[in-house]
Amino acid sequence: MNSFFKYLLIIFSVIGGVFLIGSIVTVLMIGCAFGSFDKSYSVSELKDEYYSKETEIKDLINYYNKIKPKNYSVDIEFKNDKIFERLRITSKDSSNVIYQDWNLNSNVLFTEKFKDLTGWNKSQVAVLKNKLDKANCISVEDENL
Repeated sequence: MNSFFKYLLIIFSVIGGVFLIGSIVTVLMIGCAFGSFDKSYSVSELKDEYYSKETEIKDLINYYNKIKPKNYSVDIEFKNDKIFERLRITSKDSSNVIYQDWNLNSNVLFTEKFKDLTGWNKSQVAVLKNKLDKANCISVEDENL
């Protein structure tokens, strides 16, 4: 076989291999992004988890209802103690989104803008996070309470 065709075959094989690997990696990344590899829970597992944490969940709901603002709905999801995965504040009157952001520092709640909206202080947010942890939850949404 001619050396030119041998090198051409090697080049096409390498390009095809890289394309195949890239395609597989892309499909896996898309699947991961849309939750293909997330654990799925049965209804009985969810019920068992709820009943095992029922007291803590009720305590969380009571506390949240006590501190939530009257005119706004606050949906908050914690990534960890210092970072919010999601924070959304909507007006209860018109359902207009006042503020919405992802992956932000928890100190944002203590700026003047948010103090006027929520009225929360650092200890209230810390207690809320602690109650979420005890209930094995990461978020609380006003509409669900």
